[in-house]
Amino acid sequence: MVCIRDVIPFLVFLFAWIFIFCILYKVLGAQQDVASDFPDIHPVFGYFFYTFENSIGNIQLPSYEIWLAIIEDKKYNDPSRPNYWTFGYVFASIMIYMIYTVWFLNQYFIYILLLNFLIAVISQSYADVMTHANIQTYKQRSELNRECLIRLKAFHQDDEVNVLILSADTLDESLESKWFTFL
Repeated sequence: MVCIRDVIPFLVFLFAWIFIFCILYKVLGAQQDVASDFPDIHPVFGYFFYTFENSIGNIQLPSYEIWLAIIEDKKYNDPSRPNYWTFGYVFASIMIYMIYTVWFLNQYFIYILLLNFLIAVISQSYADVMTHANIQTYKQRSELNRECLIRLKAFHQDDEVNVLILSADTLDESLESKWFTFL
């Protein structure tokens, strides 16, 4: 439960960045074929799934068919014409470079940085749990001692016992008090 509580802020941050990259892909005109990859859902969710798949390691290159269509159009790619470098040709080329820049930033930021951050968060949660494991072990043992004493009294076998029994205050569940819960 501690691990889940520690990962929630990371997940909010991860999904916010995935949403940002979805918007960037949509604005740049990348992944227009995402609707055919996910035919039964809205294209916005297709962008989300594409970005999420890239963020967890299923790396796919971006597609940019609308910009390729402009570049491959006969009126733009005729080098014999004096206006070979028309606005549409240059703009489409710039957009393709921007799509690859956003794709690279997506890979670097989400896949490399954020997933390493996730590993660090889970490792820290594991270390915290292992630190408190010894405390929890003694707490459970003291509760068992108390239950044993109560059952011995119930069966009238409450002869004088000369042993030290650790007993926990079960009403205080805070981890901040650590060893102070033992009476």
